[in-house]
Amino acid sequence: MPYQDDDKIGRRKDSAKIAISLALKGKWQEAINLNLQMIEHYPQDADAYNRLGKAYMKTGQYFLAKEAYEKALSTDKYNIIAEKNLKRLSIMSQEDMQIVSVDESGEGLKPQVFIEEIGKSGVVALINPAPALVLVKIEAGDEVTLSAQDNNLIVENKRGEYLGTVSPVHGRRLLRLLSGGNRYSSTVVGSADGYITVMIREIYQHPSQAGKLSFPAKMTEIDNIPADNDEEYVMEDIIESLSEE
Repeated sequence: MPYQDDDKIGRRKDSAKIAISLALKGKWQEAINLNLQMIEHYPQDADAYNRLGKAYMKTGQYFLAKEAYEKALSTDKYNIIAEKNLKRLSIMSQEDMQIVSVDESGEGLKPQVFIEEIGKSGVVALINPAPALVLVKIEAGDEVTLSAQDNNLIVENKRGEYLGTVSPVHGRRLLRLLSGGNRYSSTVVGSADGYITVMIREIYQHPSQAGKLSFPAKMTEIDNIPADNDEEYVMEDIIESLSEE
C-alpha cells in the first residue's frame, strides 16, 4: 500500500541521517553497524554501501572498504563516489589491504573547519607529496600536524608519517610566525593521485605578531590554484561519501 511505502522510505531516510551523524561524530564502528543493518533491509542502497566504505576506510579496513565500494558500483554502475574510491584503492596490494591501521582518535568530520577566515586561514597544495600508498590512507577531514624541518614546514599524519611540504610561498612566512609564538591547526581537504591539499588555520596569535596576517590575500590567491585545476579534490570525501538520496 502507498502509505506503507512512504513509511518505509521515511525510515530509510531517518536511518541515513543517523548514519551520517555518527560519521560526523567520529563514531565509525557504530556507523559500520548501522549501515550494515540498512543494507540488510535495503540491499540496493548504493549510498549505504558508500557510507560503509567510508567508515571502513577510516578504521583502516581497506579490503572491506573495497568490497563495499564494489557493491555500490554493482548496485549503481554510474556511481562516481564508488568509482573514485576504487581507483584510489587500486594501488594497494592485497597484502597492504590486510594491514589494519585503526583510527582510534574518535574524531569526527567537521565541515566547519573548511570555512576560510580572511587572513587567518588558507588552503594550500603540498609539494613533494608522499608516495601514493601513503596518501591513499589519508581522508578529507583528517587532522594533521605541522613541524619545521631544514627550514621547511612539513605536514605529517598523527602517526608521524610524512605527507608533504608546505610551499615556500606560505611555508617561510608561517615558520616565522610559528617561531614568534603563533599556533596553527591543519586539516586535510583532499587527497588523490599524488595530490594533497590542507587547510591551515591560525588558532592563536601571539601578541608580538599582532597585525601580521598568516595568509595575505595575494599569497592565498597564488597558492589556491590547484596544480591540475581539478576542483573535485576540494572537500570531496566530506560532501560526497556521506551523501544521501
